[in-house]
Formats: sequence, structure tokens, C-alpha cells
Amino acid sequence: MNPLIRTRMVACAMAFLASVACTRLQLTPPVSVENVRAIQSEFGIEVSFELIDEDGRTTALMSGDGVIRIEDAPADTELIIPGPLDSTRLLLNSRVHVDRTSFAHVSVPGRRGERTVQVCRFGTFPYARFLRAPAKRFGVVRVAIVPPDGSRVLQAARVVEWEPFVFEATVGHVPPFQ
Repeated sequence: MNPLIRTRMVACAMAFLASVACTRLQLTPPVSVENVRAIQSEFGIEVSFELIDEDGRTTALMSGDGVIRIEDAPADTELIIPGPLDSTRLLLNSRVHVDRTSFAHVSVPGRRGERTVQVCRFGTFPYARFLRAPAKRFGVVRVAIVPPDGSRVLQAARVVEWEPFVFEATVGHVPPFQ
């Protein structure tokens, strides 16, 4: 095969693959945080969420700062969102910088079939970093994001039911949940 033709074919194939593999991030200003996910593993809890723009679509941030706060759930579940910040329930509080590399396209099932959304992977937070083992069976994972303009704070929370096994390796026993 002619080397020039072969080079052009390879270049075309690479351009096609790049266009298919690279999906652009939607970068419209977010107005809310939704669908907080808190996935427990043996070593930590992975937290992710979606930023939603004014049209109801998922979006991303070029840059922003966030906070993750994990705590024991209050006795009154109506106080969870937005809920007061009570330091006696605190398990973990951490600042996180978010940029466009924090976002990924993920396919999620929906009522009308699968759809692709932009998910911010906030990070995995090891149980070893918790101030203490949870005292209650349920906890609250709160996330807050401040967009670069600093004009507002976007917040959301999710109730989690702690899996007893996850703290056994960290604290040496299964916590006696209340």
C-alpha cells in the first residue's frame, strides 16, 4: 500500500476515534446540586453528584471549591436538608477543589432509557480519616460547592445507612449503632 495513502487512512481513523471518544463537557452556570451518591467500600466512602443548570441539564465547573461533611444523622430526619451544623455529630469535614477534570460522562438508567450525565467525582474519603466511628446506624453526607464567581453556595445532602462491616477494619470492631 502506498505510504501516503496509509498515513492518511491512519490519520482519518485517529480523528474519527478522537471525535467519538471525546465528549465535550457542558459548561453552563450551575444552579443546584442533585443526585448525591455515597458508595461505601471496605476502605472509604466515594462521593459524587451532579450539577444542574437552569435548563435542568447536567453541567460542569471549570474551577470551584467544595466541602464534604459526613455526620451522624440527627434524631429528626426533617432537619437533614439544609439542617443545622452540629459539631457533636461530625465524623469528617474536608475541603475539596473541583475542576473540569473532576467531571466524567456516565450513563445512567432513566424512565426513557439510558441517558448520559456529567457526574462530579468528589473523591473517596477513607474511614481512617473519620474523627470517630459512627454512633448511629444512619449518617448524612453533605456536599457544598462554591462556583468561581463566589456568588452562591450550592448544597445537597444524602442519608446513608452504614454497613457495619466497613468500620470493622478501621476501629477493630463493628460499632454498636444506636
